[in-house]
Amino acid sequence: MKNVLPLFLFLLAAPPAVSQVSVVADDGSIVSAAPTTGGAATNRAPGSLTTHFNGGNGFAGNMFDITPAVDMEITGLDFHARNATGLFDIDVWYRVGSCVGYDMDPSTWTLLAQDTGIQGAGAYMPTFADLSGNGVTFVAGQTYGIYMDNVNYALSGGINYTNGVSTPETYSNSDIVLDAYYGKATPSFTGSTFTPRVWNGTLYYDTGGGPPPGPSLSVANLVAGSVADISIDNATPNNTAYFVYSLAGGGPISTPFGPGYVSAPYKVIPLATDANGHAGISKSVPVGTTGMNIWFHGADRGSATMLNAIAAVIG
Repeated sequence: MKNVLPLFLFLLAAPPAVSQVSVVADDGSIVSAAPTTGGAATNRAPGSLTTHFNGGNGFAGNMFDITPAVDMEITGLDFHARNATGLFDIDVWYRVGSCVGYDMDPSTWTLLAQDTGIQGAGAYMPTFADLSGNGVTFVAGQTYGIYMDNVNYALSGGINYTNGVSTPETYSNSDIVLDAYYGKATPSFTGSTFTPRVWNGTLYYDTGGGPPPGPSLSVANLVAGSVADISIDNATPNNTAYFVYSLAGGGPISTPFGPGYVSAPYKVIPLATDANGHAGISKSVPVGTTGMNIWFHGADRGSATMLNAIAAVIG
């Protein structure tokens, strides 16, 4: 009789077979049921915050909130592409204040940046979208809604995200808090909303660590009933800089120097720069304006350069 003991021992030592459980995603496609531990972030910027790449559901986009602890610019993100064959077009939008209650209202959102023709890395892996150079400063202490939208969902195949267990699910580090809320269908904004859903991705940001090398705009003491101080620095010395503000929205509009992130009607104030490239102005903030959204932008005429844009809420 043949010796079956070695075969028996081999079978005991072998790992048990695991059946693959599948579920129906928000868009009706069949996906692997989370949780699955996905790949690591692509490490593209000085600062980053990752949720995870667990998948388990998906459609065309996500909405979440961020609250920075320091002023920052969002330079890029990783998202969770469903496949490695599609080319993905990604739009990223933001609004001053939470995304909650504004998931189907495009009028309150401003386009932050776009990246197109991105080669997907496939399931459970990060795929990078470059958002650098958008010129928008996210101000410390202010909550912003973020909407990441796969605008060519029908061609690319869509993104993966994860069912949440609470609303919101919160991820944070010392620089930023991210509250995950919604999954989104296509078309942009008006497609169905699903909750709770957790965006799968990494948000990359740059806190600067000091004044930027080019012209910059800052606004301090933006409080109703007080006097706000506006400063433009690193502009062309002994020239003219333009300070612009709007209560109507964050644009964009066309200007001779590039996109302007204010909406009409807006106010343009020319300011003379000194020998150090500095210009400043103080403006009274009317009583009773607490909670109002306001958008700031501007340009340095001497270098034909746009300043950083700021979206804020009056305190």
